[in-house]
Amino acid sequence: MTRIDEPRPALVETAPFEDSARSNTAHAKTSRRVAITTADQAFSSASNFAVGVVVARLAGPAGLGAYAVAYTAWLALGTAHRALITDPMSIDNDALRSDANERLVAGVAAEAAIGLAAAGAVAVASIPLIFSGLHAFGIALLTLAPFLPFLLVQDYWRWVGFMQARPERSLVNDAVFNCVQAFGIGALILAGLRSPSVAIVAWGVGAVVATVYGLRQFSVRFSLRGGVEMIRSRWPMSKWLFAGGLASWGSAQAYPLLAAPVGPVGLGGLKAAQNLMSGPTLVLIQAGGSIGLPEASRSLEHGGWPRLRRVAGWVTVAGVVSVGIVAAIVFFAGGRILDVVYGAKFVKYTTTARIIALAWLIQTLGLGPIIVLKATKQARALFHIALVSLVAACILLPSFSLVWGVNGTAMAIVVTAAVTAWVEINSYLRTARAFATDPAATFELDNAPAVGP
Repeated sequence: MTRIDEPRPALVETAPFEDSARSNTAHAKTSRRVAITTADQAFSSASNFAVGVVVARLAGPAGLGAYAVAYTAWLALGTAHRALITDPMSIDNDALRSDANERLVAGVAAEAAIGLAAAGAVAVASIPLIFSGLHAFGIALLTLAPFLPFLLVQDYWRWVGFMQARPERSLVNDAVFNCVQAFGIGALILAGLRSPSVAIVAWGVGAVVATVYGLRQFSVRFSLRGGVEMIRSRWPMSKWLFAGGLASWGSAQAYPLLAAPVGPVGLGGLKAAQNLMSGPTLVLIQAGGSIGLPEASRSLEHGGWPRLRRVAGWVTVAGVVSVGIVAAIVFFAGGRILDVVYGAKFVKYTTTARIIALAWLIQTLGLGPIIVLKATKQARALFHIALVSLVAACILLPSFSLVWGVNGTAMAIVVTAAVTAWVEINSYLRTARAFATDPAATFELDNAPAVGP
């Protein structure tokens, strides 16, 4: 541990998360930001769901599968850009510094650099698919490729709004994006087009318009200079965020392979049971992260550990309560919901849904600790946590699935969540002890504390 002696550009004061002298005002402003951020996340998730339904209606299961491949590629890239760019910017309060505009310009350049590199890689990867038996997948990826830089910058604008404690700007940018996307899908359908590329093109055009609008909305000039330098300057921290993000993404995406012993029917039932929790819960958790990390970073710089601890406590309690409500609905009405949404054949997975609800509830115990580790730049510890979670999933999912079937898969998810939460909480407690010893302490990136008690 060491103290920060290096001067940094001044942080522009914003409403703190909590201040006893101005508690009513602070709570009102925070509540408003929470509400708007949650609305933005819900809006974004609902639009993604709606586009998937449109593709399914237009092109059937095969078309939806091709669209899913393109969307999965975007999710992987989104994980990368948040680890490399927006998370480090949030942690360092870039959008609130006296030189914020220069930092935001560099952020746009960094997003463009990653987007252009990804566009080239995805385009090249699509070629052999087009000339093989996976033609539809190749076409979907090739259609997506030129829009990747714009999709990244549009998501960047959302995060700039969160970083500035102005989530209403994020919501407006998302509204422009989604309205253009909806108009584009309608226009292409009326033109007689029915392929998954319809949705991908409309999706991309919406991102183009929202990207250009964002330049004016945030008064940022476009530049391709300084992006690579910015990524390189944050690399000591972002490399661990990136590795941890990939590990988390990999464990989340690999569960169909790890739970293969339950068979395709069992996987279908498991997916339906998961969807009862994942849809609304992801909106709540992502909203907590979007507002929680910028609030935590500001609070640490303004008020040190005591204020950061309060932010972490708020995020954890809010997560447990909100996810707990969803879990209670699934526990008491899961069978009825499965029947209405998926059909009578899925009612037998009610117990599976209840077990998975418990897993999601356990996961929320780590929301506050994760934000603390990010705000204090313990990126290597975050990678270790993700690695522990991945190893646990790789061991537990196939073995539990083989012995106990679909309910065993769900129990493996619960145990994995518990192991992960335990490690996260222990890392949080270690951080608390470090601040108790030295209230002005921070953590060197190359000496971040290892996970465990």
